[in-house]
Formats: sequence, structure tokens, C-alpha cells
Amino acid sequence: MRLVEDYEMLQWYQEWVNEPEFDWDQGNRNKNQKHEIMDGEIEAIFEQPTLFLGRIVEPVNTEPRWLLLGEVASYI
Repeated sequence: MRLVEDYEMLQWYQEWVNEPEFDWDQGNRNKNQKHEIMDGEIEAIFEQPTLFLGRIVEPVNTEPRWLLLGEVASYI
């Protein structure tokens, strides 16, 4: 996987993180369950400092994809 910095996404993220709003539709919930991740675990990442935020450029996808890396201290 090859990642690049994406300044537009970074700007969006910096504005959004001040008032985050999650809209979990059933499709996303199904994907989370498939990967054995709870919605709250994903939301908790945004409560911690972000380690990396970038756009995935390889492998090439038909739609834009991004990666956000963060940590979750503990989630139960």
C-alpha cells in the first residue's frame, strides 16, 4: 500500500474533529461487524491524537480511499 499526504482531507478533518458526527448506516455497521470492530471503537480513535491521515494511492481503487491511524487506549 502506498499513501500520500492529502492536505484537503487534513483540513476537513481538523474542522470536523471539533464537532464530530457519525452516521452509521447499516452497510457500515455490517462492515464493522464483519471485521469484529464495534462502532464505538472507531469513534474512540477520534478522541485521541491522530498518528497519520493520508490518501491511499496504491493499490488503485475506483473511488478515493483514505487511511487514518490512531490509538484506542482501551475499549470495552
